[in-house]
Amino acid sequence: METSLIEKSNGRIEVFPGLEALSLRAASIFVGAARNSVASKRRFAVAISGGSTPRRLYTLLGSEAYRDQVDWRYVHFFWADERCVPKDDEASNFRTAFDALLSKIALPDKNIHRIKGEKAPDKAARDYEGEIRRFFEESESQGFDLIILGMGEDGHTASLFPGSKSLEERVRLAIPVYLGTPKE
Repeated sequence: METSLIEKSNGRIEVFPGLEALSLRAASIFVGAARNSVASKRRFAVAISGGSTPRRLYTLLGSEAYRDQVDWRYVHFFWADERCVPKDDEASNFRTAFDALLSKIALPDKNIHRIKGEKAPDKAARDYEGEIRRFFEESESQGFDLIILGMGEDGHTASLFPGSKSLEERVRLAIPVYLGTPKE
């Protein structure tokens, strides 16, 4: 199996033959980015998403082959999206990440910055936005070191659905999104 690489003037696109190859490359990128960020800033802020695309990556990072390659004490996890369900619900993106990765690494609880999907959507979004703003103000950082996104069959990513009003938001960092069940 061969990996394609498309070079662009402002970045690059890598095309993989399947989910396993993509996940292995993503794990390598994650480990490298985490090491570099921890070495230079003493912290690594990563936003992750739910869905089926990144699940294999989380399993790899939590595996014996990868988990000791990162100093998890300095890694802070945020979510790019979450469903309006409790954290232990099967549909929770937090639960997916917790089961595959967070429960398998030595990560301080204070480094988990989850969206509280069990709250009313607007309250959860406002609380989460406050948490993001506080973290970056306290760490005097400009933003995330890495953002991991998947893409649903309908083209959505990070709860941003094609044609939705949420695409027009320019001020808030987190907003509730009201749709039916997304296809993953």
